[in-house]
Amino acid sequence: MEELLRVIVVVLLYVLYILFIPVIIVAATPIFLLWPAKKGPGGKRGKRDIRRRYRKLWRIWESIGTGLPTS
Repeated sequence: MEELLRVIVVVLLYVLYILFIPVIIVAATPIFLLWPAKKGPGGKRGKRDIRRRYRKLWRIWESIGTGLPTS
């Protein structure tokens, strides 16, 4: 019985992990699009690298996923 409950909890964790991917990306989109870029050496702001911002979020999400139990 204990093993069955553990498997159910692990499956629920993975389902929540997968379902929250779009939620996290949608929630982060306004921040990514409106947050200004860093200032350069001349005091001028560079281009906002939106792909890099999403890639950074994806790497954080992957690191959370590697911490999930497997069995």
